[in-house]
Amino acid sequence: MNKEFNENYRKKTEILRVSVIAIFCGVILIPMMLTVYFFSSGNRIDAVLHGYQDVIEKPELSSDSWMEGEFQEGYAAWLDSLFCPRAFLTKLYNQISYSCFKLAPGNLVVGKENILFEQTYIDDINMNGEYDFSNPDNYESMVEFVDDLEEAGRKLRELGKYLVVVSAPSKAVEFEDMIPASYRIKDANKTGVRAVDVFEDLIKGRDITYLDCNDVLKEHKYPIFYKTGTHWSTSAEQEMYDALIRLLADMSGKELRGLNLRNISYKNTPPYREIDIWRLMNVFESYSVDKFWYYADTYESPQHYDNMRILIQGDSFAEGTSMFSYISDDIYVGFYNHLLSGINDGGSVLYVNQDWNSVNLADYLNLVDFVVVEMDDALFHLESSGFVSALNNCLDEYVPEIPDGGVFRDLMIA
Repeated sequence: MNKEFNENYRKKTEILRVSVIAIFCGVILIPMMLTVYFFSSGNRIDAVLHGYQDVIEKPELSSDSWMEGEFQEGYAAWLDSLFCPRAFLTKLYNQISYSCFKLAPGNLVVGKENILFEQTYIDDINMNGEYDFSNPDNYESMVEFVDDLEEAGRKLRELGKYLVVVSAPSKAVEFEDMIPASYRIKDANKTGVRAVDVFEDLIKGRDITYLDCNDVLKEHKYPIFYKTGTHWSTSAEQEMYDALIRLLADMSGKELRGLNLRNISYKNTPPYREIDIWRLMNVFESYSVDKFWYYADTYESPQHYDNMRILIQGDSFAEGTSMFSYISDDIYVGFYNHLLSGINDGGSVLYVNQDWNSVNLADYLNLVDFVVVEMDDALFHLESSGFVSALNNCLDEYVPEIPDGGVFRDLMIA
């Protein structure tokens, strides 16, 4: 009896010992070996994190930095950023959080049926703080924005140019019933007013051209959003872009190339940005959408057409329109979240640094016939990030000039 007991005890002890060694190797030894290998060879054996960049420079050792503890703190952060397999462990943690607790990293929110949202869009429909335009200060700010918009549009028309405001849809509105109740109940402002509603009320009877995405897409037969993305679907974006081009053609009398929206198709892999925030989840699980719809034959091809010369300002929704603008001799200037991009000039980018005074808008107005201000339904409170005000001020002293051909390239490398 005692012999059998001792034998079982020995086996259990051996299993425990092997388990401890295995855990030590898995948690301590293997990561140390991978990290040493990375330092010695420069080859990193790890997972890949999307939308995440943690570049920390190695601190320089000095007597002052050592005595004040700055070197130790900086060195620990630098070493931590190089630790392997940090990305793998991050994805493992994210996967457990998502699968077991429906939690997402950063400002992402997991809704019902695993539909993903960004917190910004939920904040908009909850209408708190800067999103509440029943607040007198916010309301007056929107009044000034609309005044600037109307005045800038009038000044541009006098110059033979055209101004259009375009809205983009909010996923939180499209799938409001899918937002977790805790995000709606605890934060919702029952008496608040959304910025987009105030804007649409203020422009009634005003001389402002407004293309409302909700009117254009109300008959859309395919998903406007996929559960895996925060941007509208390619098919919705194509329909909205086509509506914009036809509106600009009607306003100006120009022959502009619209899109061919007859041949609808789908892919099993996303054609564009349909899984953008799913990638930011950084989990091992694959996305769950099996069909991504888009219009296959993109451009109409009339025998004669005018070149598109357009400046568009907005957020990442506006940035998406660049995919339709790779046409020879067209000019496309885009300001996206304070980035200036010249698509027809090799994709050069100039950082505006959130200060429109650092950009000579007159030089860009010389290049274009149309100015488009795009605002996401959830981001009307930003009031074009100051662009419309800067444009209106610029037009007070603007005198059109014919570009000399090199001005665009010179601006791109300034």
